[in-house]
Amino acid sequence: MMQIGNMLLSFASARLGPGDSAKGVAAWLLLVAAFSSFVGCGSGGYIPVTGRVVDREGQPITGLEGAQIEFESVEKPISSVGEIQADGRFELITANPGDGAVAGKHRVLIARKYFDPERAAPRVIAERYESFETSGLEADISPENHHFEFKLDLYGAPTGP
Repeated sequence: MMQIGNMLLSFASARLGPGDSAKGVAAWLLLVAAFSSFVGCGSGGYIPVTGRVVDREGQPITGLEGAQIEFESVEKPISSVGEIQADGRFELITANPGDGAVAGKHRVLIARKYFDPERAAPRVIAERYESFETSGLEADISPENHHFEFKLDLYGAPTGP
């Protein structure tokens, strides 16, 4: 449970960013915790989701460790998050470790790691990946399709396909 709390705190800091008040962060965390508890009730219907985030050559991205990847369902009001490891791997959590995400189409973003609400890690991937509207990343989760690899452009590098 503590692991989820730490992940939510890190994710909230990444989403809110500099200038947001401590009350705003606390309110956001309470909302996420309440929603996670609600979503965790019943059968769930989650599919374990894993994957990798790498550069265009398929190599792990230096400096991306600790960043958050978020999958937002297009069909249901629910999101799942995962922490990106040093080798680029991630595993999604919705309500409990290892539960994964709901089936269906998802928009995907990658939020930089924040050391605290006012201090972000240096940007290492193109800024567009930090927003659902601009990332261009999508995933269609099913029992047969639940491992994803996202090849990203690095910050300041020419953009690829």
